[in-house]
Parts: sequence; structure tokens; C-alpha cells
Amino acid sequence: MKWSSLQSDDRQRELLSEKLGISSTLAHLLLVRGISTLEDAREFLNPKLSTFPDPSDLPDVEKAAARIVDAMDRNEQIVIWGDYDVDGVTSTALLLTFFEKYGVQAEFFMPNREEDGYGMNMTRAEAMVGHVELVITVDCGTSNHKEVAFLQNAGIDVVVTDHHSLAASPPPAFAFINPKREDAPDVFHDLAGVGVAFVLMAGIRRQLTQRGNPADTQLKDYLDLVALGTVADMVPLLGLNRTLVRFGLKTWNAPSRPGLLALKQVANVDDKLLDSSTISFQIAPRLNASGRLGSAATSLDLLCCGDYSSGLVLANKLDQLNSMRKELEKEILSLALDQVADESRPVILVAGNGWNKGVLGIVASRITNSFHRPSIVLS
Repeated sequence: MKWSSLQSDDRQRELLSEKLGISSTLAHLLLVRGISTLEDAREFLNPKLSTFPDPSDLPDVEKAAARIVDAMDRNEQIVIWGDYDVDGVTSTALLLTFFEKYGVQAEFFMPNREEDGYGMNMTRAEAMVGHVELVITVDCGTSNHKEVAFLQNAGIDVVVTDHHSLAASPPPAFAFINPKREDAPDVFHDLAGVGVAFVLMAGIRRQLTQRGNPADTQLKDYLDLVALGTVADMVPLLGLNRTLVRFGLKTWNAPSRPGLLALKQVANVDDKLLDSSTISFQIAPRLNASGRLGSAATSLDLLCCGDYSSGLVLANKLDQLNSMRKELEKEILSLALDQVADESRPVILVAGNGWNKGVLGIVASRITNSFHRPSIVLS
């Protein structure tokens, strides 16, 4: 492998070092990452929640918030349709616990990876007709044109919140909130799904206040979930994401959620100050394990549980599932590596009968890291 060293401008480096009171090395690292102005460097080193943008700047947030508050006022049945990874689970937990603060008992649906696949599906959509008035998707829905159209035609409004790229036209939803929309401001562009859900929640809270329903919760109370989902989804920790994660980590280090306290203990990090690496390698894999091997409901239950003893039971269950995931991953990786006959090929393709779908992505990542080639792993 050939390495090259990035260079920075001497004058710029010394200017940042002097004006910000930082070392020349840190100034160099900022410059080679494209952070070249004093304003950008200050924001990077000392992000502030006071710079959080107006939620209504993200297209369709205001429209969606108004519809959701109408549903709350009319006691309509709301379903949150989430994804089975940590980003989707934290997004679902965020909205569920927020609604609960206002006395709204929303339902949720998260697909089973084996039975339902990713995102929305017609079987589950059809089952909602007749008893659901509003569906809010989190971390999914952008590519589900057929399912969204069906629900809308059945009289069920759909608010799609997602952060995945648009392949073609947007889904025909009542409201479509996605920072990858062409008309979305750049400040929102790199948000994870939970970040998008958080912006919507801020918009709902504002609507409730404007209608005379005073705020029953502080937005910062949800930043632990936002930090967790953002770090786990591996989006860039820059700009708005960096701000949300910085203040979310502060909440993590003094957690108020019983489930998070229990999970920190089971992961042997209860006496440590958590950072993004700790979440990535010790917390997120345990929360991801239930969705990889079946239903992510266990992870959601842990994030929403109200007492420590219940949280400890759920955290231990997730720990056991994570151990099972590791064994499956190890077994499939060994079988996959046996198929790699020519390491010089530009792409590595392996396949196996009955390989668990939930760990294929991890196996592909291991193969790519080993051979420095793109890899495709099929079951």
C-alpha cells in the first residue's frame, strides 16, 4: 500500500495556532480536513446548541408537525414505522417516548430482517387499514413508493422521515422529510435518521407550544438517543452531527434512562466516560444484535424501559445475542475466506447456502479490510 502525507499551508497553520491557542499539529489536522477559517475551526472545536437551525428550514417539517399535532388532538392512532438497526431503533424510541410525555400512546412497527426485509412492505401496510390514521416512518420510506401510495389511498396519511438518497422521484407521502432532498439546506445534509426524527420532534414541540400546549419536555433530554443513533450509523461527525453528538455524549455520561445505565454495566463501561469509539464498538453492537438475528424489539424495549432491573434483564439478553452474532460471523467468515481463491481479482464475490443475512455486511467488511478489495457476500 502506498501512503501519501497531506500538507498544509504554513501561514494558515500558524494563524490558526496563534488565534485559537492550539498547537501547530492540531492546526495542521484541522486544515487537512478542510477546516480552514477561524469561524469553522471555532465551531468544530467548540460546538454550541445555540446554533441549532430552525426546524422549519428542513422542507415539510412544518407541514408534518401540524398534521401530527392534529392527530394528537383528535386521538388518532399513530404508528411509527422504524428500521431494525440502531439508527432506526433510536429514532423509534425517541418519538415513542416524546409522544408518551404528552399522553399519546403511539404504536410502533419494526420489520423482522428475515420475515419482512428492509423498510416498508405491503403485507404490514395492509394490516393497518381500518385502525390506523397516521404512519410516521423513521430511517426508511424514501424508496417505498408502492407502500406509501397504498396507505395514502386507503386514507392513512404517511409522514416519511429518512436520510437515504433518492433514487428517483420522492414517495407520494403526505409529507416527505429527507435532508437529501435537493431543496434541503446543506446544514441538514449529513443527518442520520435519528437526527431527522429529532428535527421533526423539535417542530412538533413548537407546534404544540403555539397551540397552547406547553412543552412537557426539554429537547436536550433526547440527545442521548440522537448521539447513539448518529454514531452507530457512521455518518460524518461534522457540523450539526458533531454538535448533537457532543452534547448527547454528556447525557450518556450521566444517563437518566434505566436501560442505558444497565447496558453500560453489561458492556463493562459503566465507570468510563463514553466517547464515539466506545459507542461504536461496545454499545452499538449489542443494540444491533437483536435486529441482526431477528426482531429489534428487545433493543427498543431496553431504550424505553422504566426501571433498572428490567433494563438489566434486557441488557443481558442483548449481550447474549451479541455473543451469538460473533460466533455466526466467525463461522461464515471462515467459510467465505475458503472461497477466495484469487486475491488479485478487482472484486471478491462469495456466497453460501443459509448464511444468516444479519451478519453478511460485517463479513463483507472483514473481507474488504483483509484484501483491500470491494467484496460482495451473498446468501
